[in-house]
Amino acid sequence: MRTKSIFSVMVLLSSIMVILLYSPIHAKEVRGVTDDTIKIGAILDMTGPFAADTGPEGYTGGVRVYFRHINDEGGIHGRKIKVIAEDSRYTIPLSVAAFKKLVYRDKVLAIVGYTGTGQTKALWSQIEKEKMPSFTVSLGESNVKPVQRYLFIPAATYEDEISILTKYIVEDLKARDARIGIVTMDVEYGKVAIAALKERANAYKLPPPHVEIIDPGAIDATSQVLGLGKAKVDYVILHMGIGPTAVVVRSALKFKFSPTFFGTFYSCDEEIIKLGGKAAEGYIGIHSFNPWYHKSPGMDKLREITLKYDPVKSRNRLYIQGWVTSMILAEAMKRAGKTALNNETLTDAVEGIRDFDSGDICAPITYSPTQHKAGEYCRLYKADVKNIRFTPLTGWIKP
Repeated sequence: MRTKSIFSVMVLLSSIMVILLYSPIHAKEVRGVTDDTIKIGAILDMTGPFAADTGPEGYTGGVRVYFRHINDEGGIHGRKIKVIAEDSRYTIPLSVAAFKKLVYRDKVLAIVGYTGTGQTKALWSQIEKEKMPSFTVSLGESNVKPVQRYLFIPAATYEDEISILTKYIVEDLKARDARIGIVTMDVEYGKVAIAALKERANAYKLPPPHVEIIDPGAIDATSQVLGLGKAKVDYVILHMGIGPTAVVVRSALKFKFSPTFFGTFYSCDEEIIKLGGKAAEGYIGIHSFNPWYHKSPGMDKLREITLKYDPVKSRNRLYIQGWVTSMILAEAMKRAGKTALNNETLTDAVEGIRDFDSGDICAPITYSPTQHKAGEYCRLYKADVKNIRFTPLTGWIKP
């Protein structure tokens, strides 16, 4: 009888252990994923020098509105997306602190944006260590070459843009002896553009480019314009944010300095035409995303959804970048599946995206295990000052 009782107790204990082992309580937790929620982080400048670009009216807004729409449509496989955005003020220390908070306290599945080339670079090792699927606002080639397992960008790189602009100046404008200048900032973001321009100028056997440095919060560009004039440059590439770009073109008009101005990604925005006015005549920008007023299925939907939540005004290109980046991340989460979603399957899903159609918000998007940028394609646009718009000069082109 005693033996039978002991046997019964052992069977009961074994059954309890099996139940506990396979109970959801003891199932392996997936960072950032619960039965009804997926947590996504963002580290963006919302109150610093690039708040107009990446703050609530820019990139941050694009992320929030896109995922609000996804949630209103039922979420992703029934899970609602919770966006936790941290303000970096465009500083490395605050970016590092925000990353630690998102990883250790909030335990997010992925991060959908980092403002700043230097800020992103400072987090490379942590992104890899924590195996954090990440998209960066920064488009420096060094983010994706060599490929880092968990880091992606949603567009062509700054180096691609510089290459396309140099080619356009030399081959399309037939400026075989062009003297090119660049105005940018003394940060990692500016350094990569300067290096790229020097390399392309050398390849075309052009004179070394003239470099002028400006502060991101500048309200006057007299010294930069006088420096460009003294160097007798014919073409000037502006590689910075909206505010200082407008300051440079206004200062150029003031001093009757009239080269052809080109603006890279963040220097190609309608706000520059608004702020620059007549000074923006002839301005040419390059970008990977079409503007707010572009007519296409994807942009029509973006406008419709955005105006549904905020019917007051249009949005800038950084808003569109935030939207497209969120679209890519959402597509990858869908492909990873409901039961298998984690940081590794999400990363694999991004790498599996081929010729993804945004509805002509941008060129088709393709990733692979050896390519972590969405593509190389950009368009050139010319400022239409009267209508405060950029009109396309080209179709989608690449270096």
